[in-house]
Amino acid sequence: MLSTTSEKVEDVSKMDSSRLMAWEKATLGWEEILTTFNVEDHPKNDYRDSEDNPTNHLPPALTSGLADKIVDNIDNIYIDASTEEFIAIISHELRTPLTSIRGAIGLLLSGKLGNISPKGKRMLEIALSNTDRLERLTNVIESDPETQAKLITTEDLDRLRLGNDLRSAIHRQELEVHYQSIVNLETSEIQGFEALVRWRNQRLGVIPPDQFIPIAEESDLINPLGLFVLKTACQQLHQWQQEFPRKRPLTMSVNVSGRQLENPEFILEFQKILQDIPLAPDSLRLEITESVLMENQAMVLETLHQIKELGIKIYIDDFGTGYSSLSRLYELPVDVMKIDKSFIHQQKWDLIYTLMLLAHSRRLDVIVEGVETKAQCDRLLELGCVYGQGYLFAKPVKAQTATEALVGQS
Repeated sequence: MLSTTSEKVEDVSKMDSSRLMAWEKATLGWEEILTTFNVEDHPKNDYRDSEDNPTNHLPPALTSGLADKIVDNIDNIYIDASTEEFIAIISHELRTPLTSIRGAIGLLLSGKLGNISPKGKRMLEIALSNTDRLERLTNVIESDPETQAKLITTEDLDRLRLGNDLRSAIHRQELEVHYQSIVNLETSEIQGFEALVRWRNQRLGVIPPDQFIPIAEESDLINPLGLFVLKTACQQLHQWQQEFPRKRPLTMSVNVSGRQLENPEFILEFQKILQDIPLAPDSLRLEITESVLMENQAMVLETLHQIKELGIKIYIDDFGTGYSSLSRLYELPVDVMKIDKSFIHQQKWDLIYTLMLLAHSRRLDVIVEGVETKAQCDRLLELGCVYGQGYLFAKPVKAQTATEALVGQS
């Protein structure tokens, strides 16, 4: 059984106005949790026997996201906490506002603050009943291991820790941007780069992007993360264009998520980056995946058109792996099709050729991803493909290594 520090119920009648305001602010965040246990929805089962049989009579909300709601109201989670310590944190965060809530409701029901209408009294009784239920739920959480396992699994806790680590890494600018070259398949000359974020976690070492990007996508972290990558890539491109001037300037493509495109502030923040960092015209490109176009299409398309008005080219990434029909390509404001590496690995040359014909009918350039062998490169050249990227030419590398590659070709 977990041990917790008992909280002393505050006498709300002795609170001054500033203390009352602080109490109100502290408890507002718990409204959603309290209303989860709606008396009207469960008039005949208020889980009074939860202490006798806690695992069989928990409110349904316990297994439908209650932990997430609780966690959303905890400002700081100790990232090295064990599961038991984390349960203790949740218990404390539940009990702390409950003491003030119970005291305030009791004071209101006592009539010391004036008369209350019958409807108001009924609402207070419902709130008090909900508070009782939440307190009994807290007792269950503290005492029953099976309930604790339902509330927060080891995997859930690891994910929360990783999310906290990521938030700190963004704040401390601990992430890095690596660059993978996009080349002319015939000459191997570098045409530009794709910017890719990398993260070396202090506790866990290198975290693959497919592990931390979804966490960022599910939270508000994708916006600061995306802006960091975009700004860093633009600064690096500006530096390269100054060091390696060309008739056709080096290009940079940066991945942008659907969440970023749905953010009303994105265009303004993007415009500021372009104003602060001078780039050669037509040298910055934004990459979006095919799946992004299927989500919130109207808002995403509107943002893409605004980006196009800024003179930025749009790449559609991983094309052929999503659910959009080929005919939709004619409706999209894109300039370059990137064919997914899975087609190369599965040697679907006929399909690659078909996608290339489709792209050329729309006057789109084509870049094939995942080129790893000379045989693959030769086959693509036979099909008429001009640009590609993959380990045959370079892995994603730090800016210094990419600079050395450019020096070698200058």
